[in-house]
Amino acid sequence: MFLRIACYLPYYLWKIRKAQRLNSSELGELQNRRLRAILKHAYENVPYYHKLFDSVNLKPNDIGTKEDLVKVPITNKKILQKVPVRERIAKGVDISKCIKGRTSGSTGEPLDVLFSSRELSYRIAMQTRVYGFNLRNKKVSILDREPVPSKGSPSMIFGKVRKRLNHLGLWRRYYFSLFEEPQELVSKLLEIKPDVIETYPSILKLIARSVKEKNIQGIAPEMIFTEAELLNDKDRKEIKAVFGGKLTDLYGIVEFGIVAWECEEHPGYHVNADIVLVEVIKDNEQVYGEEGEMVCTDLTNYTMPFIRYAVGDIVILSKERYDCGNNFPVIELIQGRSNDFITLPSGKVISPLLLGVCLEKIEGIGQYKLVQESKDILSVQIVRGQDFNEATIRKFEETLRETLGSTVHININIVDEIPREKSGKIRPIVSKVAVSL
Repeated sequence: MFLRIACYLPYYLWKIRKAQRLNSSELGELQNRRLRAILKHAYENVPYYHKLFDSVNLKPNDIGTKEDLVKVPITNKKILQKVPVRERIAKGVDISKCIKGRTSGSTGEPLDVLFSSRELSYRIAMQTRVYGFNLRNKKVSILDREPVPSKGSPSMIFGKVRKRLNHLGLWRRYYFSLFEEPQELVSKLLEIKPDVIETYPSILKLIARSVKEKNIQGIAPEMIFTEAELLNDKDRKEIKAVFGGKLTDLYGIVEFGIVAWECEEHPGYHVNADIVLVEVIKDNEQVYGEEGEMVCTDLTNYTMPFIRYAVGDIVILSKERYDCGNNFPVIELIQGRSNDFITLPSGKVISPLLLGVCLEKIEGIGQYKLVQESKDILSVQIVRGQDFNEATIRKFEETLRETLGSTVHININIVDEIPREKSGKIRPIVSKVAVSL
């Protein structure tokens, strides 16, 4: 796996940097070329998209530019959940050799995502656009349940090489669990003194609160990257007041990788337009400068294509060009991926990400929603997914118990559908218990 990724990486690093030098017109031409290629591939090799195109009497040649994409029906997570994996991947793909991601995100709807080692290498190369390429930085990641990189992640695949580089003071990476207490994380950060911290806003808020309450000095990263949740202005100010440094929010989705990243020169997020094509849809039309639903098309995943995939977020896509020197288009996030903190009877405050990371791995769940009615009562709604059975419910409750403890009453109900909010999304975790952070 490592050798396959490593051999592609220099080429994709070159392509990433080449794309950054394109002007807006050249970038649009690149998008259209890649769009036509992925549509042709999907129609000829992916059963789901072949049937989808035929259902509206559409052929790939009917799509010449991104403006023509409105002819293609929109797909979403709920639709793809009902489609067997074999019909969503290209013919001839060996699933056992694919890298697997699993998402639930802010909708509470799990979905498996597959891509090849070659496509992973493209994602790794693209990340250098956001994170930079300083191999001497010490970086701490607090993104998963286990204090080790997840199987199939770049860090796990490059593990042996990383250990050798560590002896040279290069590529120093540290991984901590989301489930560690904030004070434990603070102690480790003090010991390491990282140059870079990468985590979720809700986790960083808990760490910052611990640092502030104890007036701890010595944690001063040069860069902080947040992702997966909405980073509001209040949280941003509080985090920067505690840690200082440059704070960059990332808009990432498992299905597409890092879609966009925050620009420090102006409000908004630059879209990795050479990797993913973003549309904003209102009344079935592409719009600019006004709110609409975000729809994405992956321009690099030929293993499991995602074409006109409704993410569920409401954004504004701008045609305005800024003086920051970046020609990539800009989106403004309107509806965020904001969840609620859970307060236990003991007074302990838990980030919603702790629950989400665990629950999304349970097979058989079509969708879920947790509502904390009081400190000791949690109501759960579950929509059946593929492979759902009685063991699914037991596993779901056991997973909650591991995090919430035995003093919280958990009421689980199986439902056919979970109502959406006005934004069109479902908040999978909602708390009616006030918490001060």
